Amino acid sequence: MHRRESPGRRGRLAPLAAIVGLSVVLGGCFTGQRSALKPELSSTGDAAIDAVLSRVEQIGAAVFTASYDAENAFAGTTTPVTVAQSSPDRRVTIIGDVTYVVEGPRVRTCSDSTNDCEDVIDAARTSDVQLGPDFYGTSATARLRNAAAAATGPATASTEQIEDQAATCASIPLPGDTTLMCAFDNGVLARLDASDVDLTMTSYSDEADDSLWP
Repeated sequence: MHRRESPGRRGRLAPLAAIVGLSVVLGGCFTGQRSALKPELSSTGDAAIDAVLSRVEQIGAAVFTASYDAENAFAGTTTPVTVAQSSPDRRVTIIGDVTYVVEGPRVRTCSDSTNDCEDVIDAARTSDVQLGPDFYGTSATARLRNAAAAATGPATASTEQIEDQAATCASIPLPGDTTLMCAFDNGVLARLDASDVDLTMTSYSDEADDSLWP
């Protein structure tokens, strides 16, 4: 069983978490056409990590709906998260009361609390959850590469049954902690246990739930 580290240790690992989230900080708000989540097909040199990375990099071709509970390791709060994708350029990510929508060249960030939408992807809106709108795609691959670079030894490969699906996992030893990431064969992020966030899948379907698009 993967063991969580104490809050003190998490605090010491905050700089690593900040590096992992750099793309979100730099992204901030952006407008215009958004490209699909395209595979980069790179290698870290660690077979266990590459087995997960090669799957996550294929997420652009997947059709799915997945829901998670996201626990912020620093604040101790838990936020519901749902992602649905029907094609490489049509997807919706719901993090708490914030909804990110990509439909070809059209992008939106919507809020349930204010009942409005703006024609940008405002990644900063969910920074308090330690997740951005692409947490399951480009941010997941960046997290794996950063963890591989900082690893104190080889990652441990394993498989898990998550929501009745086989998931390929890598447990990566880091200074004072371990990051666990699992992915299904189609690239869907199935599990993440890291110093900043613990993401647990609560439901999964290989169909895109059209009712989620605002």
